[in-house]
Amino acid sequence: YVIDIDKASADVKALLDAGTYEGIVVVDADISVPTLTTEIIQNEYGLISSSHSGTTANNNRNHNIRITCEKIDGLVLLPGQEFSFNDFIGRRTAEAGYLPAGTIQGNEIKEDYGGGICQVSSMIYQSVIKSNLEIIERWPHRWPSTYADEGTDAAVDYGSQDFHFRNNSNYPIA
Repeated sequence: YVIDIDKASADVKALLDAGTYEGIVVVDADISVPTLTTEIIQNEYGLISSSHSGTTANNNRNHNIRITCEKIDGLVLLPGQEFSFNDFIGRRTAEAGYLPAGTIQGNEIKEDYGGGICQVSSMIYQSVIKSNLEIIERWPHRWPSTYADEGTDAAVDYGSQDFHFRNNSNYPIA
């Protein structure tokens, strides 16, 4: 649906300016037919790979995974474009919405902002491998993770370890 936001805002403002604090503003909506439909996507594009894993009972970790996935959701890389996990996601800080959860620091697990997001980079890494895309940079964890088979993880640490790949296919990827 497409609505005229300016008209709807003006109608609400007119009520308020008139001292009317209760009322109904009728919002006209036109139906807009999308140019790209599920049918077109299913017929012209296909799923090349996917990866999945389960989360844990750690609410902070799950929160970090969720907001990282939300940032990536909808991303499309055109042929030749590169994806750097750290550049795209940015620093994992409280200001960026991340919470403390377990991270590998040296040979220990310590609480730090963004703990858990390696699970996201690892699932992307697995899909990238299955899609035969070009890996530019990838780091394994110091020890096997619980959410990925050994050798199929991608550790990320802002400023020192990145997961970075290139869409070397002839098609956009999402």
